[in-house]
Amino acid sequence: EDIRALALPEIRSFYRTWYAPNNATIVCVGDFDEGALLDLVAGSYGAIEPAVLPEVPRIVEPVQTRERIVRAPKPIATDRLLVGYKAPGQDDSDWAVLEIIATLLAGCPSARLYRRLVIEREAASSVDAQLTPFRDPSLLRLAVTTTRGHNADEVLALIDEEVAAMAAAPPTKAEVEKAKAIAETDFWTSLVDVDGKAEALGHYETALGDFRKVTQLAERLAAVTAEDVARVVRSTLVASRRTIVIAQPESDDAPDDEGGD
Repeated sequence: EDIRALALPEIRSFYRTWYAPNNATIVCVGDFDEGALLDLVAGSYGAIEPAVLPEVPRIVEPVQTRERIVRAPKPIATDRLLVGYKAPGQDDSDWAVLEIIATLLAGCPSARLYRRLVIEREAASSVDAQLTPFRDPSLLRLAVTTTRGHNADEVLALIDEEVAAMAAAPPTKAEVEKAKAIAETDFWTSLVDVDGKAEALGHYETALGDFRKVTQLAERLAAVTAEDVARVVRSTLVASRRTIVIAQPESDDAPDDEGGD
């Protein structure tokens, strides 16, 4: 709806304001002659006039004080559940802890939610946990597709049990070390080829203001402890700070919004 409401003058104004060489990051990775490359960049972009960049607005969301649940009928065979917990931005000291928490919950077949929902209960066919990697406050998202004979409310209750257990008692050291090894391996694997290196350098320079922060993430992941995990689960994975979207087969009841601020 927002996109449809845009007028062409608004789009052009946005483009002229923000798509300027003084607001761009060019990332070059590989075996190249630096002088020739800089000449190429100057030839391609040097004639483009810089823009007067306005101050980037810093938008602060209102504090979420209660759980929000939205149900929507969709052309699907079984329920799908998406749970989003409010989380800090990537520069926050607890962001790496949340990355380990996501791995502990759904990062491998022995992860807590995967084991409980897919292997033991056979209530889900897929479980995923993702943490949004941006400067601004983000979301830790849990996505679950249920199996036939099971529903999203049943799965949500099982998720809450596993989260409560992790908040009440830290995971074992072996469990945390395994999750850290998986997360660190994923990080370094993403930098194997030139595309991955360029993507990471561009992201950290543009989103976080310093490309040198790339390698700091591995250090932050390695420093996470079991006590950190329990502490951050208690502070972040709480019902009052989450929004739940449940997609149900169209034959079920009409959409129902069960909460909101």
